[in-house]
Amino acid sequence: MKGKILICAYHFPPIGTPRSFRWREFVRHLSSKGWDVDVLTIDTSPKHPNYDSKLLDDIPKEVRIFRTYPGIMHHLSSLLLSNDTERNNGTTGDYKFSLRRRVGNFLLNMFEKGFRHFFIPDEAIPWMPFALIKGIRIIKENNYDLIISSSFPFTCHVVAYFLKRQSPNSTWITDYGDPWINNPLLPLPRWRSYIDKKVESKILKSAGNLIVTTEETRDHYLNLYPFLSPKNIKVISQGFSPEEYNEVSAETTDRFRIVYTGSFYKASEPFLLFDVLKQLKQIWEDLDIVITGYLVNEDYKRYIEDNGLSEIVHFAGMVPHQRAISLQKGASLLLLIGHKGGIQIPGKIYEYIAAQRPILSIKNGEADLASKIVEKLNRGITVQNNPQMIKDSLIHFHNLWKNKNLDRNFNLEYVDDYSWDRLGNKLHETMLETQQT
Repeated sequence: MKGKILICAYHFPPIGTPRSFRWREFVRHLSSKGWDVDVLTIDTSPKHPNYDSKLLDDIPKEVRIFRTYPGIMHHLSSLLLSNDTERNNGTTGDYKFSLRRRVGNFLLNMFEKGFRHFFIPDEAIPWMPFALIKGIRIIKENNYDLIISSSFPFTCHVVAYFLKRQSPNSTWITDYGDPWINNPLLPLPRWRSYIDKKVESKILKSAGNLIVTTEETRDHYLNLYPFLSPKNIKVISQGFSPEEYNEVSAETTDRFRIVYTGSFYKASEPFLLFDVLKQLKQIWEDLDIVITGYLVNEDYKRYIEDNGLSEIVHFAGMVPHQRAISLQKGASLLLLIGHKGGIQIPGKIYEYIAAQRPILSIKNGEADLASKIVEKLNRGITVQNNPQMIKDSLIHFHNLWKNKNLDRNFNLEYVDDYSWDRLGNKLHETMLETQQT
């Protein structure tokens, strides 16, 4: 037995998010390496839009999962954004907005505009008292060698900070999906940035090691907090499960299908792409565009309907992870829209690599990191977010597909660097190092 660890992760199966996928795989890997793993997480509802029961199937039986009330925001999401009738498990039929979901999206937008900045550090903070009550109890009952907290949400780090104080002999690792301060995807007003930096500084001074997903995020933190040592910041990217991609069959079609899996961020919206599609009617008879993921509002769907694109663009809504993989593997072309700021990489890029299909990566600025990966691997084509460049690239991809030359123009070989086993080994080594310091 390597040691006993407590993982504090708000997003964990059966919730299907990038953080959940990450820690499902890491829990499996660490358990196989001989670690005794406990997880402190939320008690979610099957009605939540991100619920996917199949994500629980491969969690080792030895892993103990402690669940507690998720807080009012998650609870309201389960009530108002329920996907009981809207989850699409089969065909690529269009995503429907029920009255309840319309109300839920309206309230969510109101929260984002008027109240989100008052939830410090984020909307998961109402979970903290419930997490602490249960966490302190299990800390007293167990002698943990390591505590690991996973963000987003950053509330997990705040919870772990107080749990670490209850367990002074434990070491603590913070695992970041995205940066907390100066996050281009989650901009904060100046007063909030000041408060959050004070809180994060206290957390990082208490933690043993910090894990981030890109070298650029590592540099960002070294510049932001001079007290951090380079040797204490490790880079472990997002990844994919080769087993999952081998087990799931591709959902194919005789049409030129473009697939996008995941949500759209405010800074990477697809309206320019939609405008380009209006100019490509010469390929509409072949074209089929499938977009999966949670839609925060109806703007995208309304835009498609108002511009006569419903014939070719289909919103599938939230789908189980296995179906998302099936769509990726069967796509003629995978669509990626990068993140601005040059710090973060959309986690879907690693799944796209695993799907072994060509990628059209639309850059979000010259510093776009995802496009650099696509170019490095010769996995597809990268273009500026420019109408003519997007149009030309789509016509080029379609011509290659029409002439049955699409795959041979790109390197679609298997890449092991981003497999969860490879990344899990990095985490395992980081944990051993942290114990020795």
